[in-house]
Amino acid sequence: MRYISTTSLSPTNATITRGMLLNHLVVGINNTTTAYRLLTAIRVRSIELWDTSAAVGGISTCSIMWTSNMGPCDPITDTSIGSTVPGHIFTRPPNKSLASDWSTQGSFETEPLFTITCSSDAIIDLKLEMSFAGQINFPVAPVVLTNLAATGQTYVTYLSAPAYGVISPVNTVYQIY
Repeated sequence: MRYISTTSLSPTNATITRGMLLNHLVVGINNTTTAYRLLTAIRVRSIELWDTSAAVGGISTCSIMWTSNMGPCDPITDTSIGSTVPGHIFTRPPNKSLASDWSTQGSFETEPLFTITCSSDAIIDLKLEMSFAGQINFPVAPVVLTNLAATGQTYVTYLSAPAYGVISPVNTVYQIY
């Protein structure tokens, strides 16, 4: 899944939780802004990030920090040099990080898995392993979208939750074709 940051990201607006990952693939219901998740479990396999500085000769530092049961892991960082040499990070969840395990429906969905810090227009690739539901999961609280969701249509939501709207899918704002 490819995403782009629509603003500078920091721990304030780009801490990704289990629930955010589970809610990023949804199906529309009743032509409203309500949608329901299609995933029952998800696991992060890797994250790759490219970040450049918009200013000529400017620098920009990007980082990814995984979360573990024993607190945050060391951040992985890189710094871009102007707009020609981007900061680049490729990382897999460390063995003892929370993201190395499956995130399942109802399992500590507010628990943070990782935090991204980067400038606006950074490219974020997530390699995910997903388990799809055999049916739409109506008992789970619906995902509220900012646009109307057509009944039966599948959507990719903002990774950072609609409230933030700062990590946007690249293909379109919501829809997968």
